[in-house]
Amino acid sequence: MPTKKVKDPLIGKYFHSVKEDRKTIEWQGEITARIGDNYLLQLFEWFMGSESNQVLAPVADLSHWRFYDSAEEMNYHYENYCRRRDAAKAEAQEAK
Repeated sequence: MPTKKVKDPLIGKYFHSVKEDRKTIEWQGEITARIGDNYLLQLFEWFMGSESNQVLAPVADLSHWRFYDSAEEMNYHYENYCRRRDAAKAEAQEAK
């Protein structure tokens, strides 16, 4: 009986990577393949959203990233992130 190959659940997902502080968004893109213990990522530019570089990221690095089912969902969450970030900066400036 042939074995059924299970699709990796992260392939095709969109993501925001986060820096070590687990808050600051660093990259945006789509996971396109798994190669051993790494994922191949298609990164998107911030301004136009078009495809830019492809990079490999170790599976362990993805543990605190945020994943989305669509580019629209990813963009929606990024817009909310920017509003919260900008509001926090404005509040910090007013406190000075």
